[in-house]
Amino acid sequence: MKEKLSLIIVSGPNTSVKTTLIEINEPYFESKNFELILPDKILKYATSLTDRPAVMGEYIDNTIAAKKNILIETLFQNKEFMSGVQEIKKPGYETTLYQVFLDDITEMPVEDRSSALKVERYIESMK
Repeated sequence: MKEKLSLIIVSGPNTSVKTTLIEINEPYFESKNFELILPDKILKYATSLTDRPAVMGEYIDNTIAAKKNILIETLFQNKEFMSGVQEIKKPGYETTLYQVFLDDITEMPVEDRSSALKVERYIESMK
């Protein structure tokens, strides 16, 4: 029986240590044939804001073609990301979502706070 490919999504707000958690565990993920898709690192090659979806799409397509497991970091806030996840799942990827939370909205950058509250993305801690 063929082993299923894995898609791991690590989601959370800015400054929630998503990238740090992934980078600390990078040797493990690489040993399990995971391609780490960290948009901030990949998109530094995009020439414009309109180029960003194409750059990410090409990177994901190449990873799928190589039949690698995928770990992707995201804020999980746009339609393009959701359609990208649907494309990844088509070849039979088994999906796992890890959501990272902040204990307090004051841990979030000031510029992100008002938009998080406006769309009710922030959930108060249950301390």
